[in-house]
Amino acid sequence: MWYNFFENNYHSLLRGKVMSLVDIKIGEKVLVKSVQSLDQLLKRRLAAFGLSEGSELRMKQKAMFKGPCTLECRGQLISIRHCDAKMIKVELA
Repeated sequence: MWYNFFENNYHSLLRGKVMSLVDIKIGEKVLVKSVQSLDQLLKRRLAAFGLSEGSELRMKQKAMFKGPCTLECRGQLISIRHCDAKMIKVELA
């Protein structure tokens, strides 16, 4: 019961707030707001996978010690490095 109360308040506080992709929890759905400061080759590769501004993502896994994170985007799984995930700005969906 208390868990649901705090979880609902957590989501309502963060809804509409832009944050880095590495800041979200496993299982959360987010909308991509911007893809900043990545080299053009990586931007094109992520766009080919469907990850671009306005895309909806879900965090599937996060590795420890700033390892890669796995995202679900348009039905496919994408793993990206922690340093690249920091440059992707998102908000809760």
